[in-house]
Amino acid sequence: MNRKHSKSEINPKGAGRPFTEINWKVVDRLCGKQCTLGEISEVLGVSEDTLERATEREHECKFADYFATKRKIGHYSLRSKQFDLAMRGDKTMLIWLGKQYLDQRDKTEVRQDTDPLAELLAEFKIEHEKSAVSVDPSS
Repeated sequence: MNRKHSKSEINPKGAGRPFTEINWKVVDRLCGKQCTLGEISEVLGVSEDTLERATEREHECKFADYFATKRKIGHYSLRSKQFDLAMRGDKTMLIWLGKQYLDQRDKTEVRQDTDPLAELLAEFKIEHEKSAVSVDPSS
């Protein structure tokens, strides 16, 4: 995948502008830190198009695919650091990881402000009073 082309492979006469050299170690490190194409290009001092063309030329894939592969290394590093913090006793990290991976949740208390039995009795009393009033005494 890391195949470099000589000028003779691209243009047998060697004409045209020489390719810009890309420091792929820097690109890999920045991808791992979730930097965008624009940010990486800015750090390298090249245009986004130049970086995309160099990726296709030297790695035979689109930059988005290259980035997706390299960012996973950053995910691994971050997760590893989080677990290290938790294992050293960082309570906040222990709680967060427990919620993420063990489906642990904060305890939530359910409170009812009213007594359901009292509400039922009140409704019954209102219904009873309505039925007593609706009775016609003349019949």
